[in-house]
Amino acid sequence: MSKMIETRIDDFYLKETTKDDTSIILKFIKDLAEYEKMLDEVEATEELINESIFNNKYATILLCMYQNEVIGYVVYFYNFSTFTGKGTLYLEDVIIDDKYRHKGFGTEIFYQLARIAKEKDLSRIEWVCLDWNEPSMRFYEDVIKGKPQKEWIRYRLDQDGIDNLFNNRDK
Repeated sequence: MSKMIETRIDDFYLKETTKDDTSIILKFIKDLAEYEKMLDEVEATEELINESIFNNKYATILLCMYQNEVIGYVVYFYNFSTFTGKGTLYLEDVIIDDKYRHKGFGTEIFYQLARIAKEKDLSRIEWVCLDWNEPSMRFYEDVIKGKPQKEWIRYRLDQDGIDNLFNNRDK
């Protein structure tokens, strides 16, 4: 049975995936690749997803549920920072179907990732963003206060950022 992560938005929750969700996961991988103009680079198959996610546990995938409908997904895994001497959470993918954007779901997803980071005493959350994806960059910088890294188009919530997001989500 899948674990549900309750949120503060009515009828929205995150659900840990099981092998039964493999076709949905692959659909979102392809949806994201199409949005990023990289569909021809997708090599993932249901068999590879089952092996990598459910057998080898290389990453965690959460389905974004709204009114019991799958509206997106989140893929993350743990990494390690030699500089901080602590683990980090690396956000590989997050996608919400177009018609469900601008409803606070993205902010709630990052809040839940910040909650996980705090519970596991992680030093930061990191992710990358394509340099042409202005709507996402505006969200990362303006809404959740992610900091772009100069040498990469990379964003990070350090400990202060995680604490700030976690403690000030209603402001």
